[in-house]
Amino acid sequence: MATTKSIRIKGAIALSKVIDYVTDRKKVVDENYVDTINCSVELAEQEFALIRNMASLKLENFGYHLIQSFPEFENITAEQVNLLGKKTIEKAFGEDYQCIIATHQDKKHLHNHIIINSVSMETGRAFKNQIALYKSFKKASDEICREYGLSVIEKTNKEINAETSLDNDEYIINIKGKDYKKKIKSDWTKTSNEKYAINRGVSWKYRIKKIIDTGIRNSETWEEFLEYCKSKNLDIKDINKSGSEYKHISFCLSKDGQERQTRGSTIGNNYTREKIKERINNNRIKNEKFRNTSTRTKIINTIKEKKFIENEALKSWAVSQNIENISNVIVQMKKYNINNIEDLNEVISNKVELNNDMYKKVNDYNLDLNQYKFILKQKRILSKNKKYTMEYKKNPNSKYYNKYRKEIEDYNKAYQSITKEEREIDLNELKGKIEELEKELLNINNSLENSRNQIKELKQMKADLEAFMQIEEPEIDKNREKSL
Repeated sequence: MATTKSIRIKGAIALSKVIDYVTDRKKVVDENYVDTINCSVELAEQEFALIRNMASLKLENFGYHLIQSFPEFENITAEQVNLLGKKTIEKAFGEDYQCIIATHQDKKHLHNHIIINSVSMETGRAFKNQIALYKSFKKASDEICREYGLSVIEKTNKEINAETSLDNDEYIINIKGKDYKKKIKSDWTKTSNEKYAINRGVSWKYRIKKIIDTGIRNSETWEEFLEYCKSKNLDIKDINKSGSEYKHISFCLSKDGQERQTRGSTIGNNYTREKIKERINNNRIKNEKFRNTSTRTKIINTIKEKKFIENEALKSWAVSQNIENISNVIVQMKKYNINNIEDLNEVISNKVELNNDMYKKVNDYNLDLNQYKFILKQKRILSKNKKYTMEYKKNPNSKYYNKYRKEIEDYNKAYQSITKEEREIDLNELKGKIEELEKELLNINNSLENSRNQIKELKQMKADLEAFMQIEEPEIDKNREKSL
């Protein structure tokens, strides 16, 4: 799911500031995630101005700043977000405009910042208005998200409510062919105990939801999802003894002390059997799309493109560039001890598999780390409020209780939220486990970053090598052959 936004850029000073912001290295961690179409990053301001001046138009807007944001739950990498940004621009505007596309990683969610010139290179015309540009951009963004198996916001709450005459806190649910109005369960309608449990991460629903979300991200089939849930001690009540499905899927962390089953539909609309299977399928489509996305080659095809056939000087330059690029590929292949294209494919496959294992390990470590941090927090609450609770138990009276009510209630809730074994864990031992996990996570994330860069380099080598091998030798002029 990508949320989109467009902002007008009025004047040369504003354009310069936006370009500096979008290409800021503090926000763009890897320079590979800054791409351009029909311009260069260093001279973009001057190149934009050149096209505008050639059009001889009086323009208030010198360009447009487009933003494409992806939520954390989509679980996609910066490289993939950058690719989605390029695909969106190509789908919305083709290659008629000058663009800068930069992927920012300075926030929890990954997002693209795109600067597009207000005048087309091909037609010399400017965008009619910001609304038309934004609609084209949003439509293309949604289509690319669907193509790559990401979720899409079909309608906003305001649009739905306008069509159905609902209040903002209502929605419609269809049961056996009949429509019923339901109230959205907001923070105001939840019980105080449920709010308390969610805020501290101990709600059974919250813990089950986290496991299901992580399981979906790590699975491409229903069987893989079931296996993951089993590894996390999450029992799933899906099929009865006769082999048929229950009407509703339900979940239970029985080994962790949960006594009653939690129906998926009570966790949220995305946690029914049908929705979980749909999300797993979307995850598989997304992964396949990214796996099959071809890397743009640096090799120039001098045989098929007309401009190289008609211009000998240009063709000569292209041939020398190809030789230089393929020489670099051969040097890189030696670095990885690769002798042929089969070896290269095998190395890429092994690297991708290793990468996937590291992703799963990161998810598992994060779950353990969050649990340890939660236990530590509850133990600190117990330690802080123990004296008030013990004093009240020795001499129970309403005056003392009213005075230290919050401390006593916090103690009781913290006591109930962790098991006896967790309450007996030594604080120093717990802090040691947290530090050890944080170090492991840091090392794995560093290894992941190196691995991603290596995979990108290997895929570039493969694309260049295959493109070079596909260039057909031109037919030798027979007369020239005889003269030789």
